[in-house]
Amino acid sequence: MRGVNHQNMTETNKFLILKTIATCGPISRIELSKQTQLSKMTITSLIADFLQEGIVRECGTTTSTAGRRPTLLEVVPDSLLTLGISVGRDSLQVGIINLTGAIVLHNQVPIGQFTTEDSFINGLLAMCEVILQNVPFEKVWGIGIASIGPINMAEGVIVDPPDFNIDMIHIVPRLKERWNLPVYIENDMAVSALAEMYYGGGQLYNNFVYVGVTAGIGGGVIINQRLYSGTNGLASIIGHMIVLTDGELCACGQRGCLEAMSSVRATLNWAHKNGAPHDMDWMQLLIKAEAGDPVCSAALERMNRYLVSGLINIVHLYDPECIFIGGDLWFAKDHLFQYFEQEVNSRMIAAGNRRKVRIARSKFPGNAFFIGTAALVMENNLEYRRVSGNG
Repeated sequence: MRGVNHQNMTETNKFLILKTIATCGPISRIELSKQTQLSKMTITSLIADFLQEGIVRECGTTTSTAGRRPTLLEVVPDSLLTLGISVGRDSLQVGIINLTGAIVLHNQVPIGQFTTEDSFINGLLAMCEVILQNVPFEKVWGIGIASIGPINMAEGVIVDPPDFNIDMIHIVPRLKERWNLPVYIENDMAVSALAEMYYGGGQLYNNFVYVGVTAGIGGGVIINQRLYSGTNGLASIIGHMIVLTDGELCACGQRGCLEAMSSVRATLNWAHKNGAPHDMDWMQLLIKAEAGDPVCSAALERMNRYLVSGLINIVHLYDPECIFIGGDLWFAKDHLFQYFEQEVNSRMIAAGNRRKVRIARSKFPGNAFFIGTAALVMENNLEYRRVSGNG
């Protein structure tokens, strides 16, 4: 992303500088100018504002030995805070995340205690109130929500998620009604992709895809360092690509979806049906498969076979430099990721005439979507601003 040297674009340039320092810092003014393609004069002027406001600080010098060593800059982590919310099938999480993606405060409750929209909203607001009492409200510059879908992005409404107690949750309007803060909502796996881009290995790539393998399968697509959502916000529902005609029935009503064939839930169900103990969980399956248990090994091989097909489809659709795999599959051994990379690169179209695709473990073992709510707020705050006096 490039900055624009124009008086009317000062706020956009401020956002770009802050994003670059947050993701690439410590960084010198010279390197900041190169990465943003803003003039040194613009960099100097806007950095002076950040220094005065206490959002950026100087933190030593580079290791250069020629001439004067450039001074390094980094964000002051707790100078701007995000109220992060994660809505999952099992839990509701609320907390504070700072500019570096560190979780400052966190609370989590079982989602099953909420049976109506009103009970959910009242519980959520109460959790947020408690969290916000413990931080300076004027430092909170937005609310980020990572949620299971489907989501009506235009209205900010969670719409009838599968295996969920509540049909409709008007979450964004109710939060805006309570606090005069910008509120952003996105699919949890897309938010995980933002976490990878801001705070993980995604900093190294312009184009990558995040794949989260949990009870379901979802993803997030980053193109030219921006989240790609598509016309209706549905660009990354990769769990519902068909990988086996007339395969297992999926919760969406189709047969043979990637999610129905390769999710953790589908893999455990197959193992249980084929003789594995019915109380065996995912971690136990991984351990037993590594130890050579025939049923668990077969279950994991079946999962991997269809997942490779899905990964190849992703490469053909989006042509990424890298695919990050997270969620529960994060806990698998390294050789599994090596297998995915080898299979994808040997079987994709024009394999001999294209750059190798990396298949890598996500940086985050299970909380990428929650950490990513801070990235969601920064990504959508296209104009840097401070929020004050709205408690």
